[in-house]
Order: sequence, then structure tokens, then C-alpha cells
Amino acid sequence: MPLSWLDQAFVLLERRRQPFHVAYLALLAPPAGVASAAAVTQLIADLRAGGSPRAPFDRCLGLSGGRLAWKPGPDFALDRHLLRLSLPAAGRMDDLLALVGRLHALPLERDAPPWRIYLIEGLGDGRIAVYAKLHHALADGVAGTRLLLQSFSADPTAHPEPPWAVPTTPPRMPRPIVDRSGGWLTRLAAAGVVLGELQRTARDVRRRRAEVVGGRDAPACLINRRVGPARSVGVCSLSLARVRVIAQVLGGTTNDVVLALCAAALRRFLVERDALPDASLVAMVPMSTRDEGDEALGNRIVPLLVRLGTDIDDPLDRFALIRRSAGHSKERFAGLSIGESYAYALASSSLGLLQLLLRPEGGRLPFNIVISNLRGPATPQYWHGLRLDGLHPMSVVLDGQAMNLTFASREDRLDFGLTACRQAVPGAARVLEYLGHSLDELEACLPAHELSRPRTTEVPAESPAHRVREAKSR
Repeated sequence: MPLSWLDQAFVLLERRRQPFHVAYLALLAPPAGVASAAAVTQLIADLRAGGSPRAPFDRCLGLSGGRLAWKPGPDFALDRHLLRLSLPAAGRMDDLLALVGRLHALPLERDAPPWRIYLIEGLGDGRIAVYAKLHHALADGVAGTRLLLQSFSADPTAHPEPPWAVPTTPPRMPRPIVDRSGGWLTRLAAAGVVLGELQRTARDVRRRRAEVVGGRDAPACLINRRVGPARSVGVCSLSLARVRVIAQVLGGTTNDVVLALCAAALRRFLVERDALPDASLVAMVPMSTRDEGDEALGNRIVPLLVRLGTDIDDPLDRFALIRRSAGHSKERFAGLSIGESYAYALASSSLGLLQLLLRPEGGRLPFNIVISNLRGPATPQYWHGLRLDGLHPMSVVLDGQAMNLTFASREDRLDFGLTACRQAVPGAARVLEYLGHSLDELEACLPAHELSRPRTTEVPAESPAHRVREAKSR
């Protein structure tokens, strides 16, 4: 199966110092009275008794007709993909994160299907860690989450097939940027739509609309440096219920609130290093283009560019800008087809992307950081009797993008995973420490009666942040 142009890009950009895989650090709690070592031993026995690998878990990267493609690999050896590791005695979370950082820095071999699952025992609290990674060309975050969770169950007594043995939908044939099936009139119309959107964006940038992001608006920043081979990772969890209350009061989405928390944490991190740019940082937020029920592998994302307001001191003003910017970016893509969306994204950011490849430290980039969100399970999940107690995604860092933030919803929690280049951004995990402070800070801006009022799960469509400030000032 040939790779799409986006999947091919993820392969061609890979270097020893910038591996291109996505990963998950799952934390599992054994049943009461069961030691982690015994639980891992039983889990491995259950997994080995499962079925044989199915596509794509038995596929390797190769060439077909002169282009990259997924091809059947050599004889499958489970020992290359399922590995058992142990932490030092009374292992701390810091020990686990140091180990995962080293594992995340290692590229996946090309002579075998590009995925690995590490079962890690020895945490002092008795939990088991599962670090699973697969090549980004194989799946985006949405598909990767589904691959990981497809062998979990709401039933703690269930023993489903291991993830590599569960049937999946293979990647679809590459989708062209411009559909040629409709003839030259269709292609001309699509080009006209894209040109019109590019002109509209250029006009809005000239008018200095704060919520509009052009293709070269991201300033120079210390997180936009060339990367080395070492990685640092960090994890934390926040209350989803608290985030939802803020979203309801301020009139935005849960994702708007999380972006505001990330913006505040990044601002504090940079201020403490006397490195906060005068202009706002820009985040690239991957938006899935999958239709309902689309379970195909591969990548189905378009980039939303969102101004983070890191140059704004007031948390409510910062949130208002983020909400407007995210809404504007979504609206920009709403009327475009998939092919038109890709063409618009490439055309609007082409010069910034070139700068990102050649001299990222000079600024004028399309974005400063990728902040991804994934939907995890809304109910308790088990893997062969082990309860899922954490689902922390980890992603790619590369030249010009030395830090990445990704989070997944899980029951009533938001599980964050931070990935950074250890040399380019030392101490990056401090950003996660600041997320909790940022949540407290944003809550403190809300009227007390709003925080205590019973709420539904719906988020109102419109409720400007300035109204909240007015209420508070009274």
C-alpha cells in the first residue's frame, strides 16, 4: 500500500536525532494484593497466547514503483516488539520518566514493523507502566490512540486479543491535494477557492486582526532551536471537570481552556528565563479530518494555527484572544474540502516552513509549538484485569520544534505528555508544573458563585470573557 504524501513526509524527515514516532505512556494498576512483577508475568503470558499479527503490525516500510509503501515484512518475531523492563528498587516516577525519555529517543528499526511495546515494572506505588510507540507514518494521534485501546475492555475479567492481532482498517490510497477526477473545471474551481482564502487571510493580516495568524507570524523563541538526539519527557494530570466549568463560564470549548493553560505555563517558563518574545507565540493544533466512523490508519489532519496571547498579562484577555483565534482558524477550514485544506495550509505557510527547515532560530515561523488533543476512553478500562490509571501521549520534536505538548481525555481527567529535546530546552518539564498553577489562576478570575453553581455537560456557544470580568468587578 503506497504512503500518502503526508505519511511519506514523516518518513523522509526522520533523522537519527529526530525520530518520527508517536507514543503513549499508560499506567496500569494491578488488582489488590497482586505484585507488579507477577502481574507483568501473567500479562506477557496472556499476550503471547494471543493471535498472530495482522496488518499493519506485520508491515515494513519499503519501495513499490519508486515510492514508499507498506509491504509485508520478514518472519515476525514478537520478542523484537514486546519487551520487559524493570526500574531500580523502589522505583520513582522520575526513574520511569528518565527511562522513557531514553526509549523515546531511539528510532524504530526499518527492517521490522515499526512499533514497540515495553512493559515496565518496579514503580514504588505498585503500578505497571506500558510505553508503546509506533511510527507517525503509520498513524496519527487519533488512529494511534485507537490502536492502543482496541484491546482494552470495560470488563476487568475480559482477555481480548493483543493490539497487534485485532483487525484494523489499513491506510487508504493517497488522497491528492487537488482531485483530478472532475476535469479541469473542477480543478480550476478548487484553485479559485484556495486563492480566495489566501487573499482573505492576507487582507486580515494587513488589517492587523489580532486573532488572525498568517504563515510567518511566530516569533523567535528558545523552544525553536535545532535538536540533538536526547529527549526529556514529563507527565501530569488535571481535572477535566474543573476545565469544563471554566469553559462553560467563559463560553469557549474545553480545548480553548487547555490552550489557555498551556499558554500561561509557557509564558511563565519563558519569563523565568528572561526569554519571553514581545510577540505572541503561535500554536499548531492538529485537527482531525476523519469522517464519523473513519477507522483507517495513516494521517488525517490539517493544521489549525492559534495565537496563544503569551504577550498578554491578563488571563481573561489571553483566553479571549485564544478563543477568537481558534474559532477563526476553524472557520477558515470549515468551507474547504480536504484537498483544498491541504493546499491552503501549504500555500499560506510555505515561506514559514522553509524558514523552519533552514534557520528556525531566526523566527518568522508558521508556529512555535504543536499542542495536540486526543479523545481517550470516557469510562474505566482494563487490560487483562489491569486498570488504566493514566494515558499520557508523547510525540515528535524536530529542528525548530524542540518541545511538544499533547494531552488525552480519560474518564474525568486530562492526561498530559510533554516531549522536549533535552539539550535545546533543559528543564522543559517545568511547563507541566505550571499547568496546575495556570488552572488555579484562571479559576481565580471567575466569580465564586459561577464556580459553585450546578452545571450540565454542555458548553454555551457564546459568553464573552469580558462579561465575566465585569461581573467580577462589581
